[in-house]
Amino acid sequence: HIIRHLERLDVPVDRVKAEMVEAYRRIEETPEDWKAAAKFHSDGAAVAGMINKEWYFSQCKAGRLHYNLTNLSKKRRGQLRYQGEGLVEADVSSCQPLIASELYERDDGFGDSPERHLYERQVYLEAVQSGQFYERLAHRAGYQKERKRLKEDVLKFVYFGNSLYCGGRIDLEHKLWTAFASQYPVLARILSRSKERIKGRKGDSELAIHLQSIEARIFIAGVLRRLAIDHPEVPTFPVHDCVMTTKSN
Repeated sequence: HIIRHLERLDVPVDRVKAEMVEAYRRIEETPEDWKAAAKFHSDGAAVAGMINKEWYFSQCKAGRLHYNLTNLSKKRRGQLRYQGEGLVEADVSSCQPLIASELYERDDGFGDSPERHLYERQVYLEAVQSGQFYERLAHRAGYQKERKRLKEDVLKFVYFGNSLYCGGRIDLEHKLWTAFASQYPVLARILSRSKERIKGRKGDSELAIHLQSIEARIFIAGVLRRLAIDHPEVPTFPVHDCVMTTKSN
Protein backbone atom coordinates (compact mmCIF):
# COMPACT_ATOMS: atom_id res chain seq x y z
CA HIS A 1 0.00 0.00 0.00
CA ILE A 2 2.73 2.48 0.95
CA ILE A 3 4.97 1.64 -2.02
CA ARG A 4 2.11 1.97 -4.50
CA HIS A 5 1.47 5.52 -3.32
CA LEU A 6 5.17 6.39 -2.92
CA GLU A 7 5.56 5.70 -6.64
CA ARG A 8 3.19 8.59 -7.34
CA LEU A 9 5.07 11.17 -5.27
CA ASP A 10 6.96 13.93 -7.07
CA VAL A 11 10.14 15.61 -5.79
CA PRO A 12 11.01 19.14 -7.06
CA VAL A 13 14.46 17.92 -8.12
CA ASP A 14 16.08 21.21 -9.20
CA ARG A 15 14.93 23.05 -6.08
CA VAL A 16 16.02 20.25 -3.76
CA LYS A 17 19.43 19.92 -5.42
CA ALA A 18 20.08 23.66 -5.06
CA GLU A 19 19.11 23.56 -1.37
CA MET A 20 21.24 20.48 -0.73
CA VAL A 21 24.28 22.16 -2.33
CA GLU A 22 23.78 25.20 -0.09
CA ALA A 23 23.34 22.97 2.97
CA TYR A 24 26.56 21.12 2.12
CA ARG A 25 28.41 24.44 1.86
CA ARG A 26 27.26 25.41 5.36
CA ILE A 27 28.36 22.04 6.74
CA GLU A 28 31.83 22.48 5.24
CA GLU A 29 32.07 25.79 7.10
CA THR A 30 31.14 24.19 10.43
CA PRO A 31 32.70 20.68 10.39
CA GLU A 32 32.42 20.46 14.18
CA ASP A 33 28.59 20.39 13.94
CA TRP A 34 28.29 16.62 13.54
CA LYS A 35 24.54 16.65 14.20
CA ALA A 36 23.96 18.90 11.18
CA ALA A 37 26.18 16.64 9.07
CA ALA A 38 24.30 13.52 10.16
CA LYS A 39 20.97 15.18 9.41
CA PHE A 40 22.24 16.28 6.00
CA HIS A 41 23.35 12.76 5.04
CA SER A 42 20.09 11.20 6.26
CA ASP A 43 18.07 13.76 4.31
CA GLY A 44 20.26 13.30 1.23
CA ALA A 45 19.96 9.51 1.23
CA ALA A 46 16.17 9.74 1.62
CA VAL A 47 15.90 12.31 -1.19
CA ALA A 48 18.07 10.21 -3.51
CA GLY A 49 15.85 7.21 -2.85
CA MET A 50 12.74 9.27 -3.59
CA ILE A 51 14.15 10.58 -6.87
CA ASN A 52 15.38 7.14 -8.00
CA LYS A 53 12.24 5.35 -6.76
CA GLU A 54 14.34 3.17 -4.46
CA TRP A 55 12.38 2.36 -1.31
CA TYR A 56 13.77 0.99 1.92
CA PHE A 57 11.91 -0.10 5.04
CA SER A 58 12.95 -1.23 8.50
CA GLN A 59 11.38 -1.56 11.93
CA CYS A 60 13.18 -0.67 15.16
CA LYS A 61 12.79 -2.75 18.31
CA ALA A 62 9.88 -0.56 19.40
CA GLY A 63 8.03 -1.40 16.19
CA ARG A 64 8.30 2.04 14.61
CA LEU A 65 8.43 1.97 10.81
CA HIS A 66 11.43 3.74 9.23
CA TYR A 67 11.56 4.43 5.50
CA ASN A 68 12.29 7.21 3.01
CA LEU A 69 9.65 9.63 4.29
CA THR A 70 10.48 9.26 7.99
CA ASN A 71 14.12 10.10 7.22
CA LEU A 72 13.22 13.23 5.27
CA SER A 73 13.35 16.55 7.08
CA LYS A 74 9.98 18.17 7.80
CA LYS A 75 10.83 20.92 5.31
CA ARG A 76 11.58 18.37 2.60
CA ARG A 77 8.35 16.46 3.24
CA GLY A 78 6.48 19.72 2.75
CA GLN A 79 7.93 20.03 -0.76
CA LEU A 80 6.53 16.71 -1.98
CA ARG A 81 3.54 16.54 -4.28
CA TYR A 82 1.18 13.64 -4.88
CA GLN A 83 0.10 13.88 -8.50
CA GLY A 84 0.48 17.65 -8.20
CA GLU A 85 -1.28 17.99 -4.84
CA GLY A 86 0.39 19.05 -1.60
CA LEU A 87 0.56 16.86 1.48
CA VAL A 88 -0.58 17.50 5.04
CA GLU A 89 0.17 15.78 8.34
CA ALA A 90 -2.60 14.59 10.65
CA ASP A 91 -0.97 13.94 14.00
CA VAL A 92 -1.84 13.26 17.63
CA SER A 93 -1.21 16.25 19.85
CA SER A 94 1.17 15.44 22.73
CA CYS A 95 1.24 11.81 21.59
CA GLN A 96 3.80 10.38 24.03
CA PRO A 97 2.35 12.12 27.14
CA LEU A 98 -1.10 10.96 26.02
CA ILE A 99 -0.04 7.32 25.65
CA ALA A 100 1.77 7.56 29.01
CA SER A 101 -1.65 7.77 30.69
CA GLU A 102 -1.78 3.99 30.17
CA LEU A 103 0.92 3.68 32.85
CA TYR A 104 -1.61 4.51 35.58
CA GLU A 105 -2.81 0.93 35.25
CA ARG A 106 0.51 -0.29 36.69
CA ASP A 107 0.96 -1.03 40.37
CA ASP A 108 3.85 1.18 41.53
CA GLY A 109 4.19 -0.68 44.82
CA PHE A 110 3.13 2.21 47.08
CA GLY A 111 -0.30 0.82 47.88
CA ASP A 112 -2.27 3.76 46.48
CA SER A 113 -5.99 3.14 46.08
CA PRO A 114 -7.37 2.65 42.56
CA GLU A 115 -9.46 5.77 43.16
CA ARG A 116 -6.33 7.89 43.63
CA HIS A 117 -4.84 6.54 40.39
CA LEU A 118 -8.09 7.19 38.57
CA TYR A 119 -8.48 10.73 39.91
CA GLU A 120 -4.92 11.75 39.04
CA ARG A 121 -5.23 10.12 35.61
CA GLN A 122 -8.34 12.20 34.89
CA VAL A 123 -6.56 15.42 35.91
CA TYR A 124 -3.52 14.44 33.84
CA LEU A 125 -5.58 13.58 30.75
CA GLU A 126 -7.48 16.86 30.95
CA ALA A 127 -4.16 18.73 30.89
CA VAL A 128 -2.75 16.65 28.00
CA GLN A 129 -5.91 16.88 25.90
CA SER A 130 -6.15 20.65 26.41
CA GLY A 131 -3.43 21.16 23.80
CA GLN A 132 -1.49 23.27 26.30
CA PHE A 133 0.19 20.53 28.32
CA TYR A 134 3.77 21.61 27.65
CA GLU A 135 3.01 25.28 28.19
CA ARG A 136 1.14 24.66 31.46
CA LEU A 137 3.97 22.54 32.83
CA ALA A 138 6.52 25.18 31.78
CA HIS A 139 4.49 27.91 33.49
CA ARG A 140 4.31 25.87 36.69
CA ALA A 141 8.07 25.29 36.53
CA GLY A 142 8.95 28.88 35.62
CA TYR A 143 10.62 27.54 32.48
CA GLN A 144 10.75 29.79 29.43
CA LYS A 145 11.67 28.22 26.09
CA GLU A 146 10.18 28.35 22.60
CA ARG A 147 7.72 25.49 22.05
CA LYS A 148 9.90 23.16 20.00
CA ARG A 149 12.73 23.32 22.55
CA LEU A 150 10.24 23.13 25.43
CA LYS A 151 8.70 19.95 24.02
CA GLU A 152 12.14 18.38 23.56
CA ASP A 153 13.12 19.23 27.14
CA VAL A 154 9.88 17.86 28.62
CA LEU A 155 10.35 14.56 26.77
CA LYS A 156 14.01 14.47 27.81
CA PHE A 157 13.82 15.42 31.49
CA VAL A 158 10.34 14.19 32.39
CA TYR A 159 9.60 11.13 30.28
CA PHE A 160 12.64 9.67 28.55
CA GLY A 161 15.67 10.95 30.46
CA ASN A 162 18.25 8.16 30.42
CA SER A 163 21.91 7.42 31.16
CA LEU A 164 23.10 9.67 28.33
CA TYR A 165 20.96 12.67 29.19
CA CYS A 166 20.67 12.54 32.94
CA GLY A 167 23.79 10.95 34.38
CA GLY A 168 22.39 7.50 35.10
CA ARG A 169 18.67 7.86 35.74
CA ILE A 170 16.82 11.15 35.76
CA ASP A 171 17.65 14.69 36.75
CA LEU A 172 15.66 14.95 39.97
CA GLU A 173 16.76 18.56 40.37
CA HIS A 174 15.51 19.73 36.99
CA LYS A 175 12.68 22.22 37.40
CA LEU A 176 10.50 20.52 34.79
CA TRP A 177 10.72 17.20 36.62
CA THR A 178 10.09 18.86 40.01
CA ALA A 179 6.99 20.62 38.70
CA PHE A 180 5.71 17.44 37.07
CA ALA A 181 6.29 15.29 40.17
CA SER A 182 4.50 17.77 42.43
CA GLN A 183 1.44 17.82 40.18
CA TYR A 184 1.33 14.13 39.20
CA PRO A 185 3.08 12.21 42.02
CA VAL A 186 1.66 8.78 41.14
CA LEU A 187 2.75 8.93 37.51
CA ALA A 188 6.10 10.45 38.53
CA ARG A 189 6.86 7.43 40.72
CA ILE A 190 5.95 5.04 37.90
CA LEU A 191 8.11 7.00 35.45
CA SER A 192 11.00 7.05 37.90
CA ARG A 193 10.97 3.27 38.29
CA SER A 194 10.71 2.74 34.55
CA LYS A 195 13.70 5.00 33.94
CA GLU A 196 15.88 2.81 36.14
CA ARG A 197 15.69 -0.01 33.61
CA ILE A 198 18.04 0.95 30.81
CA LYS A 199 18.50 -1.24 27.74
CA GLY A 200 21.40 -1.28 25.31
CA ARG A 201 24.44 0.87 24.81
CA LYS A 202 22.38 3.83 23.58
CA GLY A 203 20.58 4.07 26.91
CA ASP A 204 17.14 3.28 25.58
CA SER A 205 14.79 3.03 28.52
CA GLU A 206 12.12 0.38 28.89
CA LEU A 207 9.61 3.22 29.06
CA ALA A 208 10.58 4.76 25.71
CA ILE A 209 10.38 1.40 23.97
CA HIS A 210 7.06 0.59 25.64
CA LEU A 211 5.34 3.85 24.69
CA GLN A 212 6.71 3.82 21.15
CA SER A 213 5.50 0.25 20.68
CA ILE A 214 1.96 1.35 21.63
CA GLU A 215 2.28 4.27 19.21
CA ALA A 216 3.36 1.85 16.44
CA ARG A 217 0.43 -0.46 17.09
CA ILE A 218 -1.97 2.50 16.85
CA PHE A 219 -0.57 3.92 13.63
CA ILE A 220 0.74 0.85 11.78
CA ALA A 221 -1.50 -2.01 12.93
CA GLY A 222 -4.47 0.30 13.44
CA VAL A 223 -4.75 3.44 11.31
CA LEU A 224 -2.59 2.37 8.35
CA ARG A 225 -4.04 -1.13 8.12
CA ARG A 226 -7.62 0.11 8.28
CA LEU A 227 -7.04 2.74 5.59
CA ALA A 228 -5.20 0.27 3.35
CA ILE A 229 -8.12 -2.18 3.55
CA ASP A 230 -11.13 0.17 3.62
CA HIS A 231 -9.73 3.06 1.54
CA PRO A 232 -6.92 1.74 -0.68
CA GLU A 233 -7.29 4.72 -3.02
CA VAL A 234 -6.26 7.16 -0.26
CA PRO A 235 -2.50 7.87 -0.19
CA THR A 236 -1.31 7.06 3.32
CA PHE A 237 2.21 7.73 4.60
CA PRO A 238 2.80 7.03 8.33
CA VAL A 239 5.46 9.14 10.06
CA HIS A 240 5.61 7.77 13.62
CA ASP A 241 2.88 9.70 15.47
CA CYS A 242 1.18 11.13 12.38
CA VAL A 243 -0.15 10.14 8.98
CA MET A 244 0.53 12.14 5.83
CA THR A 245 -2.00 12.33 3.02
CA THR A 246 -3.18 14.81 0.40
CA LYS A 247 -5.02 17.97 1.40
CA SER A 248 -8.21 16.79 -0.29
CA ASN A 249 -8.17 13.60 1.78
